[in-house]
Amino acid sequence: MPLLRSYGKNPQAPIQKAVLQNYLRYISKNSQFKLWLLDDSVIREKALSMERITLSHLMSLYYDAYAQVQGKMQIGDKTPSFFRMVPVLSNLFPQAKFIHIVRDGRDIYLSLRKMGRKDNISVGALEWAFKVLKAQRDLAKIDPVRVLQLRYEDLLAAPGSKLEEICAFLHVTYDSAMLDFWKTSHNYIGCHHSQYIFEPVASDNIKKWKNRLSSVEVAKFQRIAGTQLGRMRYELDSAVPQVWNSSILFDLAYGLPCRITKVILTAIQLKITARFGLRTDAAGKGILPDNNQAS
Repeated sequence: MPLLRSYGKNPQAPIQKAVLQNYLRYISKNSQFKLWLLDDSVIREKALSMERITLSHLMSLYYDAYAQVQGKMQIGDKTPSFFRMVPVLSNLFPQAKFIHIVRDGRDIYLSLRKMGRKDNISVGALEWAFKVLKAQRDLAKIDPVRVLQLRYEDLLAAPGSKLEEICAFLHVTYDSAMLDFWKTSHNYIGCHHSQYIFEPVASDNIKKWKNRLSSVEVAKFQRIAGTQLGRMRYELDSAVPQVWNSSILFDLAYGLPCRITKVILTAIQLKITARFGLRTDAAGKGILPDNNQAS
């Protein structure tokens, strides 16, 4: 993300050697990059030997190397925060395709709360609606043949047929063995906040909000994001109580500045650590498989 923010508006601008060296150190030390289980020494050497290197060149070096190690012809990235960078990524990789998977925001709020996020329900609703709308608006500006939108719930209900649809979109041969992804997940990541990554597709991992959110929380979420929920064909609970505007405004007045401040501070931290080649877990930290723990 820091590199995209720095060079995204001018992706053809060359990266200066001194800056490049720091970026390469930053990537190598990044907690999430370590999950790639990729020896990047050859990549760093090649990048530094190039007379002129741009952001697209640099990203392609890493993605191509990972694809080669995995024995794949194509590579994808599911970084959630990339929703902010659709125009930039589209320009960097004009042949790239985008798969936008939308999940019921009420269940997303529950998932984030389980991971330790402290945002109140009103902030969660506003953030979900904003992210979905921004992604859809930016994707609408791209050639439709490069974009596929799916609902997470539809993917769980019919994983085989939806995966076939995805493969057709990507011009990749469908193989039913793709549904057995969970059998090898442990080779790529250790303990995870969700056990679903190590289990078969769970068709019942939906509508948890009905039992785990209070009626007031559901009412607040729907008051803020009901229009977006409806557009995505999500069920609205008509039995929720009336909530006062003052209650929602209080939630936002308290929670929104906290959330915005956290996002800004994280962006600043990432920019500084990337610029000077430092280590950080600000973007998140995964746990390596037991047989690949870093010393």
